[in-house]
Parts: sequence; C-alpha cells; structure tokens
Amino acid sequence: MSDRKYGVFKGIKTVIHYGAFTFIKFCVLFRISLYIFPKKSYNVGVMNSKKYFGVTSFIFLIISALHLYRVIDGWEAVIGGYSVPMWISWTAVLVAGLLAFHGYKLSKHN
Repeated sequence: MSDRKYGVFKGIKTVIHYGAFTFIKFCVLFRISLYIFPKKSYNVGVMNSKKYFGVTSFIFLIISALHLYRVIDGWEAVIGGYSVPMWISWTAVLVAGLLAFHGYKLSKHN
C-alpha cells in the first residue's frame, strides 16, 4: 500500500503537476513577449516577390556556373559507382541558366 501512495502514482502526479506548471509558465511568458515585441516587428524578415526571384535566380546562376565549370575543366562525377556523363551537366547548364535568366527578369519586373 505504501508503494502505491509514494511510488508510481506520486510520480505521475508530479509529472502532471510540473507539466501543467511549465505550460502555464510558457503561456504567461509568451503573452508578456507579445507586449514587449509588438506584432509589427514580426514582419521584419518577410520576403517579397522581388527578393525571392532575385535570390533564386542567383542560386540557379551558381548551379549553372558550377556545371559549366565541370564541363570545361572535365571533372569526373561518380555517384554510387556510376560515372555521370557530361551531357547531364550540359543539360543542367541550360536548364539552370534559363531559370536564372527568367528569375532575374521577374525580379526586375515585379
């Protein structure tokens, strides 16, 4: 009988008590943080379409340049014992280059 009173049941009661206390503490701190940092400050890192198209076009430009450098320099790419042919890099140069160009146009247009 003493094990039941001070053993598992007390442990479950303690976990529930501290879990509820932690949740309440989190809610109170979150509510206080909303007063300290008003909602208008949350929009600082929002990305508009100009920035998005600019960043993605830059990433595709880097990918295209690296594949072009692989073709020019003759790098051998081996993935899992399979030698990747150069025509795949030529295709990647064209596709990534077109995506970079269109992304740049859209970043200037919007």
